[in-house]
Amino acid sequence: MLYITPVSERGGAEVVLLNILRHHDRARFTPIVCLLKAGPLSQDISALGIKWFSVSSGRFRNVFETVRAVREIRRIMRQYDVDLVFSNMAMGHLYGGLAVFGMPVKRVWFQHSISSGELIDRLAALIPADRLYTNSQASLRAIRHLHPNARGVQVIYPGTEIPHSVLPNERALIRRSLGVPEDALVVAMVGRFQRGKGQHVFIEAAKAVRRQRSEAYFLLVGGTQFSLEPEYKVELEDLVQRYRLSNAVVFAGWRNDVPGLLSAVDVLVHPAIAPEALGLVVVEALLQGKPVVVSRQGGLTEIVSEGETGFLVPPGDGAALASKILLLLSDEGLRKEMGERGRKLVLKRFTMSRMIEELEQSYVDILDGRLSAEDPQ
Repeated sequence: MLYITPVSERGGAEVVLLNILRHHDRARFTPIVCLLKAGPLSQDISALGIKWFSVSSGRFRNVFETVRAVREIRRIMRQYDVDLVFSNMAMGHLYGGLAVFGMPVKRVWFQHSISSGELIDRLAALIPADRLYTNSQASLRAIRHLHPNARGVQVIYPGTEIPHSVLPNERALIRRSLGVPEDALVVAMVGRFQRGKGQHVFIEAAKAVRRQRSEAYFLLVGGTQFSLEPEYKVELEDLVQRYRLSNAVVFAGWRNDVPGLLSAVDVLVHPAIAPEALGLVVVEALLQGKPVVVSRQGGLTEIVSEGETGFLVPPGDGAALASKILLLLSDEGLRKEMGERGRKLVLKRFTMSRMIEELEQSYVDILDGRLSAEDPQ
């Protein structure tokens, strides 16, 4: 199984890829990986004991570089007798899908974002695939809107790891490391710093919440990634200064212990204003038994049931976000009830074992020729 990924930093699509690689049934499948850009993802893959190759793709508009990269991928396919190529995202499918032409190899494509009609998405859709996976019904609807006649599409919700049991003093230790009082009420947001993720809306809500709950603290976990919008972090820092929230908002940076970090918070928010395909951190928070407040849009509505596992608010509405945060902070019993229901939902719909089982069964059906171009039932 040759996995092709265009990004070598750890974003949401890459985390899903790492989970697939980590939990593969190695008795049935032998994964190898092709990275189209150099980056830290190669270290994570090496740690799993999986062979990886770096094939510099350059710019897709450069015909010479594209042909050279596709030929190198074909060489790898022949050398390792590849049976199936798995392309991560549309850019991955442009290279992986082209490399398969004329070879007795199956090809699948996993789209982790909501296709917006960009050139890359339209070009990728022209290349046949034996199966197109999406990570949510929202992503599926976007594919249908962009390509009404697309066939062979299957929704596979990403799975999440079951975290270790929280140690008795872990919550206190994490809070102490962040400079947060042990008895504070903590609201967190996790994600890369881009305007579409809505960190500025989070800070607007923090300002309103602090007027009524001076003991509340706010964690911004993440940072600039993929060299996108580097100025946005400066804007957020300026906003915190202007609202005089420096003693209440903590910029925690990138963390490798997000599940553990979530155990130390009371509420997670995800106020995305750009279309969101899913939101893995929301799933992780629910698994930790934490209530959530998220934007009413995209795949977020497939995770959060209004009033059951959390609250849905209009995208970009800081006042509505603050109102729901205040409601949760004022009612510990409500937080606990929502958290328990959220954990049950995740254990039913978003487990790692379920994702791997669905994906590997799809591989077997494709390789055995049992899947037609029709969408699976």
